[in-house]
Amino acid sequence: MERGNPLAQDALQKCLKAGEGEFLCKIVEHLHMGVKVMRDLKREEQFLADNTLDSHRDVTVYLSALHQSREQKIASLSSVLRLIQLFCEGHHLGLQEWGNEQPSSGNSVNMVGEILKFLHEVLLTGVSQSTAALAIQLFATLTEFCQGPCPRSQSTLMEMSPNACHEVNV
Repeated sequence: MERGNPLAQDALQKCLKAGEGEFLCKIVEHLHMGVKVMRDLKREEQFLADNTLDSHRDVTVYLSALHQSREQKIASLSSVLRLIQLFCEGHHLGLQEWGNEQPSSGNSVNMVGEILKFLHEVLLTGVSQSTAALAIQLFATLTEFCQGPCPRSQSTLMEMSPNACHEVNV
């Protein structure tokens, strides 16, 4: 779906509508797991800064395992976000709007809002070498939701608190 493929996107939209909110609920669960990972890692790093372990080797081994786990989870989240970005590639208004609301679903998900919340969490934990690519992917995904234009996505970004302008200025 690179650069947009309306036939594939229309077929995808039809398939996703059949299952309505189930797919997006799984994506949101993944994003919420990402928020937890970011918070846990921030807490772990703060703990290490505030306390000393028995040896330098203990710290090195612990930090190495912590960063390896973080990298795997960030790579997984980036892949999911890239997939969502490709859904909207080429300004596919149907999928852009579907990402904001699934009207026939009993459990509608505002994916744009969820991604913005996750971006906020990533920026709160501090952009580092390992999270910079994730932050860029979050911005790229949000951009694809808004281009075309998609007024509903643009409104979501501006009406949420904190809004997109706040995140850009961090």
